[in-house]
Amino acid sequence: MVDATGSSAAPSKANLSLGLGVGAIVAMLIGMVISGDDDANGWIWIVMAALGAGGLVVGLMDGRGKPVGRALIGVLLSAVVLVLFLLYMTGILE
Repeated sequence: MVDATGSSAAPSKANLSLGLGVGAIVAMLIGMVISGDDDANGWIWIVMAALGAGGLVVGLMDGRGKPVGRALIGVLLSAVVLVLFLLYMTGILE
């Protein structure tokens, strides 16, 4: 029987959310290492924020209501990255 609800695409969105969240964490760690004190490679922070925002949006649009499983982990990782980015950009976290 064919599933007409469209839930077959949900696991791929959950995996994408998790991947973007992990990618945002990796970009944050790489940014800490390569940028150092001089902020010569400040573009990595924008990439980190974009990956975090993408993971958050994809995880929330998973299609199953509240995010569960991999989508929840991706949303949480992405939210942590975005909160740290916003705290850093506002000067609260330096």
